[in-house]
Formats: sequence, C-alpha cells, structure tokens
Amino acid sequence: MQYALQFDETKPGDDLAALCAFLRNLTNWASAQTISQRLGFTERKIRDLASKSKGLIVSGPGSPGYKHVTRCTGEEVDRIALRLQAQAKIMSTRAGDIRAKFHKTDSL
Repeated sequence: MQYALQFDETKPGDDLAALCAFLRNLTNWASAQTISQRLGFTERKIRDLASKSKGLIVSGPGSPGYKHVTRCTGEEVDRIALRLQAQAKIMSTRAGDIRAKFHKTDSL
C-alpha cells in the first residue's frame, strides 16, 4: 500500500509556496541561479525560504542546490542531514570558544 504524503506549504500565493511548487515539478537539484532566474528570488531569499520550510526544501553544505523533500532519495536526505548536523556541532563549539575567550579576557 502506498500512502500519499501531504504537507502544509503555507498559504497559496506566498514565496515559500511558489518555491515548493517549482521544486516539486523537478526531479533534479535546482541551483540557486536557476531558481533566481525562474522566480526572481535572490540567493539570500532562497536560503531563508529553505530554512523556514520546516524540511520541505532540502539543501545544505555540499549539496548541488535545492530539492523538494518528496523528490529526494533516502540517501540524499541522510547525506544532507548528516552534513547539517556536523556543521551545527562545529558552530556550537565555536560559539562556546568565543564565550570562553570573552569571559577569560574580561576577568584580566
């Protein structure tokens, strides 16, 4: 038995819905340049929409672009998720290092 997946992609007519609809119609990854040419979004806006998509738009470090989650393979999702988790760990360590250095220099 196959189940149909349904996602809340926000209200029709907004930018996130437009980006999701565009990516759902593709089977391959879309570069930020391609999305920008088709939808008129800046690269920064595309990254922001992907971040706000609650997992509907897949992208991350080393990915070839953007893809709708329903168009991804399990391997693609796992690879991107692992890279994002590794990046988060690195950023968390850096934040801790910055705080530690600040407090160390503050007490001198």
